[in-house]
Amino acid sequence: MMNIEEKQLLFFGKVTAGITHELKNVFAIIMESCGLLEDIISLTSDEAFPTRQKFQKSLAGIQNQIDRGVKLLNHLNSFAHSPDAPAADVEIGQMLELIIALSYRFAKLKKVTLELSSSACRPLFVKTRPAALLMLLFYCIECCLSLMTAGGSIILSPVKTEKFSGFHIFCQSGLDKGIDFKKEVTSSSLWSELQFIVGEIGGNIRLDDAVQGIFIEIHS
Repeated sequence: MMNIEEKQLLFFGKVTAGITHELKNVFAIIMESCGLLEDIISLTSDEAFPTRQKFQKSLAGIQNQIDRGVKLLNHLNSFAHSPDAPAADVEIGQMLELIIALSYRFAKLKKVTLELSSSACRPLFVKTRPAALLMLLFYCIECCLSLMTAGGSIILSPVKTEKFSGFHIFCQSGLDKGIDFKKEVTSSSLWSELQFIVGEIGGNIRLDDAVQGIFIEIHS
């Protein structure tokens, strides 16, 4: 029997997923209209349409924003479906890509870049709670962002050993030299949230001052 919080989460996810589908239909109609305008322009002579280049440039800009909007909606749709199953086999690399997209604006405001490790090439699956894992990833990123300055970068990397699957989040640059990373993280208001979520999904969390990173281990 689900509690009210779980039911609310499913409700918000279901409604959000439905809206994203409708918004993608809106973008599809706009895209079709842009295509029609391009066809009309191609049939019009330069003499009859002296502002052709400016018009085509504007249409290209609209197309770029449509593509961007559709990508954002796809990410939002994946996020909205994350509470659908209390436990599921999730691919960690895909989850990292999703949280990077969802956290992009927050990192941009801090002028910090989020990157997926180049070594993240082979699929790595773990059975866990998708919504809880996304929340954990977001809080890890938020925790790092709170300590970083403009120009910094955060690297997210999946990791697999014989005993566990998980991920590392490294503050590659953007932290003041000599900062006590472990002390700063454990004294933040987010630390208790991180510990709680990790406990809920059956994992461990540890910090490393040497590489200024957060290590999450999830026991399959």
